[in-house]
Amino acid sequence: LAASESAVVSAEGKIQAQRESSRVLSTAEADLRGRFEAALREAEEARERAAQAEGETRRAEDRIALVESELTCLRSSVSALQSDQEGTVRLLQERQEETAALKRRLTSANEEQSRLVQSLAETAKEAATAKDEVEAAQIQRVQTTEALRTA
Repeated sequence: LAASESAVVSAEGKIQAQRESSRVLSTAEADLRGRFEAALREAEEARERAAQAEGETRRAEDRIALVESELTCLRSSVSALQSDQEGTVRLLQERQEETAALKRRLTSANEEQSRLVQSLAETAKEAATAKDEVEAAQIQRVQTTEALRTA
């Protein structure tokens, strides 16, 4: 009986160990399944990114062709502009000469204006002096008239 009980306890221990082992295996299997599904998702996302990159590459190539075409047009325009540039440079030089002449005239006019302002200031000073003299003469006349009346 003791041997039987010992065998039962041993069997129960083995069953418990197998259950624990089964639980560990189930957990490991679930973990591996999750990793596998994540890897599948990542692979699918990588395929999608590769397809997008291929599309972007095609669009970039199309843009390069368009830019090359525009560059050819711009080169033609540059050539035409260069031929017009000489006339523009001549016109610019003429305008610069006209501007220099106008600046000289403006300087001369400013100098004349300064002389006129100075002359006007002197005339105003003379007018003020004359006014003061007239007022002084009027005051003296009034004083002289009063002195004569009093005498």
